[in-house]
Amino acid sequence: MSSPDASKSSRREGEGMLMMLLVLLLQLAPPILPIREILLPATKPNSQPLQILLAYLKIMTTRSHSLKELVSSVSLVKAVDNVDFFKLALYQLNERACHDREGSTGSTQPAQAQPAAPEVQTATSTRSIVAAKKVEVIRISSDPTQKKKRKATQEPLVSSKRSKRKKAAASTELQVLQEKFDEVVKSHKELTFLLAEVEKMAEDDKAKAKILLPKSRASMRQLQRYNDDLKLDLLCFTEKNKELTTKRGILLIKRNSLRDKVQKMEKENKFLGEEVINEHVLDRLM
Repeated sequence: MSSPDASKSSRREGEGMLMMLLVLLLQLAPPILPIREILLPATKPNSQPLQILLAYLKIMTTRSHSLKELVSSVSLVKAVDNVDFFKLALYQLNERACHDREGSTGSTQPAQAQPAAPEVQTATSTRSIVAAKKVEVIRISSDPTQKKKRKATQEPLVSSKRSKRKKAAASTELQVLQEKFDEVVKSHKELTFLLAEVEKMAEDDKAKAKILLPKSRASMRQLQRYNDDLKLDLLCFTEKNKELTTKRGILLIKRNSLRDKVQKMEKENKFLGEEVINEHVLDRLM
C-alpha cells in the first residue's frame, strides 16, 4: 500500500500535467468571448484542472503553431510551481483577452452582462497578481526577440547609469583635486610671503654690509698701524733691554768688587778691634 504522502504527490503530478496540456491548448487557440461564461466557475481556486480542461475543450479551435512557441509554452508550465497560482493566472489572462475583444467590438456588438467576480480574499488576489507577473516574465524571457528588445532597451539605461556613475566619480575626484589645488595655492602664497620676507632681510643685510664694509676697512687700517707701531716699540724695548742687561752685568761686577772690599775692611776692623781691646786690657793690668 502507498502512503498518503505518495498519493498526494502523484495527484499533484497529475494536476501539473493537466495544467501543461491546458496551457498548450491556450497557446493553440486564444480564448474568445463565450469562454468566460464557461471557464468562470471552473477557474476558481478550489476547482480541479480537469474541469477547466473539459470546459475549454468544448470551445477550442485549431490553429497552426510553431515548434519554438510550443517549447516556450512547455517551459512556461514547467516554471510554475504552484498549480493554484497557475489557475488564478489563467483566469486573469482569460479576463484580459475577453476585455480586449469587448473593447475592439464595443460599438458594433451589444454589451453583454459581466459575470460576478469570484469572491477571493485579499491574500489570494495578491498571490494571483504575483503569479500573473511571474507567467508574463517567464514568457517574455523565453522569447529571443523579447530578449533582444529588452537588451536594446536596457543598454541605454545601463549606459546612462554608467555615465551617471562616471560623472559622479569624476565630480568627486574633481572636488578632491580642487581641494588639493586650493591647499597648494594656499601653501604657495605662504611660501611667497616667506620668500618676500627673506628677500627683504637679504636686502637689509646688503645695505648693512655696504655701511659696515668701509668701517671694517678703516678699522683694519687702524689696527695695522697699531700693529706696526707696536712692532717698532718692541724693537726699541728689545734694544733697551739689551742695554739694561749689559748695565746690570756691569753693576753686578761692581757690587761684587764692593762686597769684597767691605769684607776686607770688616776683617781689618775686626783685627784692629782685637788689638785695641788687647792694648786696653794690658793697660789696666799694668
